[in-house]
Order: sequence, then structure tokens, then C-alpha cells
Amino acid sequence: MHTFYYTEETIDFNVKKGDKQQAIKAISRVYPMESSAVHLKIYEEKHEAYQAQIQNAVDDNAWNVFTNKETRGAAWICWVIAVFNNMSGIGIINIFSTAIFENIKSKGAESTLTLK
Repeated sequence: MHTFYYTEETIDFNVKKGDKQQAIKAISRVYPMESSAVHLKIYEEKHEAYQAQIQNAVDDNAWNVFTNKETRGAAWICWVIAVFNNMSGIGIINIFSTAIFENIKSKGAESTLTLK
């Protein structure tokens, strides 16, 4: 039954969507004792805050991270570490370490490293 129950959209969603009528309707439900002028002022404040958020938003994508002066040093270091970690072959050693040590033990060789 909850699947078919419709709830109204939130104030912030309607402001972001640009639906002024629905946003003011939702505001009037949250603040029923206030006048319509106050409802309109609340809407305008939320709309201005949303517009400021859009203007100050940072476009976070790989190109900006690797070319931005503030983040490029750390980004390139992380990339180099990841590449050399893969090239070192440590993943293969981790995967087959049990088989390697079992093979060493079965041949009777002594090793300072043991099976877990």
C-alpha cells in the first residue's frame, strides 16, 4: 500500500525545479499562520540561496582535479601510486601467496614465512 501513497514534493525540490506555485503551496502548509507575503519572502530567500549555490558550485570532474592548481599535485601523486602499485604485481602475490607457501612446504624447504 505504501507504494501507491503519494507524498508531495518538498519545498527545496520545488524551488530547485523552479515550480514557484508548488513551492509556495508547500511553504503555506509548513507555515499556516503566516501571511502570503511572508510565504513569498520565504520562497524568495530559498530561491536566492539556491541560485548562490549554483553559482558557487565547483565542477568536480577528473579534468579539473588534474589541472586545478590547488589539487593537481595530490591528484597526480595518487595516480602515480595507483599505477605503480598495479605494476608491482603485489595483487598477484596476494592472490597466490597461499599456493606459493604450500608449494614451498610440500617440497620440504624451510621458510621464515609460514602459512596462516
